[in-house]
Amino acid sequence: MTLNQPEQVIFNRVRQDGWKTVTEEAAAWVVKTGEHDVIAFSPFCTHLGCAVSWNTGDKVFNCPCHASSFSPDGKVMGCPAPRTLDRFDVDVEGIKVMLGDVKQSEEG
Repeated sequence: MTLNQPEQVIFNRVRQDGWKTVTEEAAAWVVKTGEHDVIAFSPFCTHLGCAVSWNTGDKVFNCPCHASSFSPDGKVMGCPAPRTLDRFDVDVEGIKVMLGDVKQSEEG
């Protein structure tokens, strides 16, 4: 991973749905912020849940639905998004990045 360059990661997660266990494909935007520091964002806009993408030229996350934009650290740069991108709990174990639950952001 390149420092401060978001990369989309596709992974399989296991989810318990009542009595049924489901394995499903999921995604995250992962950013290496230091030698052993990583943050991971939910790939969904906090406005209405459309999938955001990374714009390398402008260095922002863009939402195609209503033009919200987010900085590389997930902060809102252009509305109507009401808060920063939600983040995954992250644990770095050697060269592995383990993603946990997504936590809703509180910040605007």
